[in-house]
Amino acid sequence: MKKSIRQVVGRRIASVIMSAVLAFTGVGLLPQASMSVQAAEQITSYTINDASVDLSINESTTIQINGNGSATNNTISLDVASGKTVTVKLNNVNIDVSSNYATSAFRINGAGNVIIELNDSNTLISGRCCAGIQKESNGTLTISGNGSLTATGGECGAGIGGGDNGNGSEITISGGTVTAIGGEHGAGIGGGDHGNGSEIKISGGTVTANGGMVGAGIGGGLDGNGSEITISGGTVTANGGIDGAGIGGGDNGNGSEITISGGTVTATGGNGGAGIGGGFVADGSNIVITGGTVTAAGGIYGAGIGGGGSAGGSDGNGTNISISGGTVYAIGGDTGAGIGGGLANGPGGTASGITISGSSVVSVSGGGDYNPPNSSAHDGAGSSIGTGGHDNEVSGDETTPDTSGLYTSGCVKYYPAGTGASDITTGTVQPSETITGSVPEPQIPTVINDSEPEPPINWMQEVEDKISEAIALGGTRVVRIEGYSALSYHVLEMLKENPDITLVSEFTFDGLDYRITIPGSAVELDPTINWYGPKYLFPKFYMYGSDTLPSVKAFIEKYGNSAS
Repeated sequence: MKKSIRQVVGRRIASVIMSAVLAFTGVGLLPQASMSVQAAEQITSYTINDASVDLSINESTTIQINGNGSATNNTISLDVASGKTVTVKLNNVNIDVSSNYATSAFRINGAGNVIIELNDSNTLISGRCCAGIQKESNGTLTISGNGSLTATGGECGAGIGGGDNGNGSEITISGGTVTAIGGEHGAGIGGGDHGNGSEIKISGGTVTANGGMVGAGIGGGLDGNGSEITISGGTVTANGGIDGAGIGGGDNGNGSEITISGGTVTATGGNGGAGIGGGFVADGSNIVITGGTVTAAGGIYGAGIGGGGSAGGSDGNGTNISISGGTVYAIGGDTGAGIGGGLANGPGGTASGITISGSSVVSVSGGGDYNPPNSSAHDGAGSSIGTGGHDNEVSGDETTPDTSGLYTSGCVKYYPAGTGASDITTGTVQPSETITGSVPEPQIPTVINDSEPEPPINWMQEVEDKISEAIALGGTRVVRIEGYSALSYHVLEMLKENPDITLVSEFTFDGLDYRITIPGSAVELDPTINWYGPKYLFPKFYMYGSDTLPSVKAFIEKYGNSAS
């Protein structure tokens, strides 16, 4: 008989008060010295192979769930109270309830927050209608650690996120090796069948997200949209199922508000879906890339970045796509544009608002023409940047992107239709045309030597204290500091680990005023650098609304390069 541990968990904190009264001396009675030390919180451990773990958590706490590596049909269920956070140390857990209808291996309810810390190797496989990790709560889910996790949804469930008709939102991955596999109609990470995927953030780790049939790799399930997806670091591979985008919408789902600022990202759409953007018969819009190495390949009929394939309606469009940094490879699936629209059979499959600026290096190739099964007609090849191909062997229409803000170090490389990403990266095929930027890069004076000796150990204490206060308050916070012309590795590390915190630093050096805005979600760390001065910080973060040197500010305003 299946066992279950059901508990209400409160906070377990031991406080130890140590007092030392110094002895009376010939000089007089010395002051009393008193020290209060809070002991480490007790961690309660559970063994999943012995019994299911079913907890109602009313206070912030830490628990550890251990397994022996062998598969069990015992499950984990957490109900976390609003405003509380439970950290779950997952250690060698293997749960397989794939044969149990409507049973999730790991279910999260309530309005509180859950942090899963991965240790060793962990496997979660759920039954039909459920996600591998089913998040039904209104709080946040964060996955971190040094271990690994494979989470597999049953039919209609996401790998991580929503079950049948369930949305997957407020999911963050900051570390570990995470593989999320959606069941049929479910996303790898995001929505289940008819569920949306939103507010998904990846800042570190190695993440592989495979959508089930008609689900996105990261984003929506069948008929589900993918939005507010942010990738700032890590190695991310996202594969859409048939008709799903790699990152964005599932079949018939739009992909929008997708931002990539760092990391190595490979997004591949299933047939009909874009690499990044819309699923089949759906749009991709408001897609922003500011850094990292990004490879986006559409499936048949889908754009590399933009719309999925259109079936004769007004869908499949790619709009408001901005690339201002990083190295980007945008490869259309057969008949899809590299950047822009999917198959354009009808009024859909269009492209508008395409901007390439900054130091970005962008390689684009439209998909080749395509002969659908059981048809004598060919659909035309997709454009490099523009519309998808048309029926009757008519190629897509090229659109000229706005490159007025493209630096001399940036360029756009156009490759012949049908050129694959590997042919581009290996140099097997050469570009047929290259457009190089004409705007000089901003020249930042060397005002700080980033390798100078470390200041005294407490030099950053005030900054660290302010960030710590913001973290304790929770939610999205802005921390403002003045007078610091360089920031330590530890300060940037604190921001990276807390992506909802934004630091605004104002200082004057050599008569020039700076204001640098640093979103935690955009921080990338170099462990070889202990201190980061303006010559490092400004090129990395000016695009987030920073005011900089007056001459540079005027330059940016002139060329419209997103500074305030």
